[in-house]
Amino acid sequence: MESLLDDYAKFRKTTMSSIIDSMSADPDRLSLMYDWDVDIFVDIIEMQNVDKFPWFDLHWKMMKSEVILLTKEWNDGLHRYCDYKNLTGKERDKIVQIYTASLLARCANPTCKEVEFHVKSFGKCTRCNSVAYCSRGCQKEHWRVSHKKNCGL
Repeated sequence: MESLLDDYAKFRKTTMSSIIDSMSADPDRLSLMYDWDVDIFVDIIEMQNVDKFPWFDLHWKMMKSEVILLTKEWNDGLHRYCDYKNLTGKERDKIVQIYTASLLARCANPTCKEVEFHVKSFGKCTRCNSVAYCSRGCQKEHWRVSHKKNCGL
């Protein structure tokens, strides 16, 4: 039994590491995942029956087909989690509202709140392909403020 608990603790620690690794792609702390409960996040990953699930809400680097597939898989896992925890009514609605994965990414400029209208409709930074912007103006502003020092890292 102790070995099983050790394995479980190791899994959660590994998953936490992968969360932190993915957050390092977010120097401006734009991700909504910073506010997520780690235990719920890990439980939803466990619903996927995989060791690691590469979901990140700032999915600018992912291909469109990957975003579509992972969004569906994540949201299916979220509903399995809610069923497993017997969540109903307002409690379930709150969890689903917070943890539902979106196909649409927000603009990488921290001062902008725009979100894509269509999957992958924002233009990526052509130098690093790691972030995407709603407009050339947002890209220029973010470049001046902070992206210039992080671009291509």
